Amino acid sequence: MAGVVVLAGCTSGGGADGYESPPRSQASESAPAGPQTPLVPAKVPTETVDQFGKLKLTLHRPERRSDNDGELAIRAWVTYTRAYYNALATYVVDPELAKVATDDEFKQLRDYFADRKASQDRVGGELEITVRPRYSEDGTSLSGCMDQSGLRIVHANETLHPDPEVVKKPEVDLLPDLTRESGEWRVESFGDGGMSRISNFCAGGEWPH
Repeated sequence: MAGVVVLAGCTSGGGADGYESPPRSQASESAPAGPQTPLVPAKVPTETVDQFGKLKLTLHRPERRSDNDGELAIRAWVTYTRAYYNALATYVVDPELAKVATDDEFKQLRDYFADRKASQDRVGGELEITVRPRYSEDGTSLSGCMDQSGLRIVHANETLHPDPEVVKKPEVDLLPDLTRESGEWRVESFGDGGMSRISNFCAGGEWPH
């Protein structure tokens, strides 16, 4: 299940739980089972800045990986993260989320978003996330740091307020979990390392501030 410190609510939308998103089965059926094709373009932006409602999300990622498989894993997680926070900030689920989350994770996210609907709160302010590849004998995985010091809760009256939990923990270590599903890289967990693992990525000094 995706780990996040703040609580964000939802309002009514196109789906049964107030969100607009396609059936998860459609995304699974459309995913190719064979080898993935070479990626284009050859270069990708190392920084993206999105404005989702009252939330400004800045994502930093490495230069384009030379190995196709590693690059696809990074892209899956970046797509997941942007869609995830878009939903928390605007109440609308980007259809891309269904394509990059595992079946189980997507179902849990739907429940999570529905639960947040009752709170009538959204995510706002500023959030900065950096992801880096990690190399080991077992292969390549991802790690990251989330600077949520500027993150705020947006109440139903559109006012922004600090989250006490964020104030206590302005930086969060990330260790995303990805796996293969239907021939594609899919995200199993957002990867809040501070919740389940002993990690210290943010303190490593490699993250933009």
